[in-house]
Amino acid sequence: MARSNADTPRVLHTYLSSLRTGEPQLMEALAVVPLHTDSLTPSVSYLTLAEAHAAYQVVVSEKAYASVPTLLVINKAPSHVLILDGPSTSTVVSTGSTPDR
Repeated sequence: MARSNADTPRVLHTYLSSLRTGEPQLMEALAVVPLHTDSLTPSVSYLTLAEAHAAYQVVVSEKAYASVPTLLVINKAPSHVLILDGPSTSTVVSTGSTPDR
């Protein structure tokens, strides 16, 4: 069962505070560090930026008088929006603001 958005910061803080790191696994320049917890993984409702943008639930624009690449994202969705770095974010940003900025 998803929690209300008002509870999300507290729930995530509690969960993230319970995480412990395990022994890093190394291979050349890559290190993978396992995370362990005795807590149950919380259910948090969110949309990715690409999902929210496709549903017209976010507005992406350049912030007035800001230096590149400062953007303003207005969330109109009923849930949180998770913004990840990667190709889908670049597509949203290039269609939601001045391209190549």
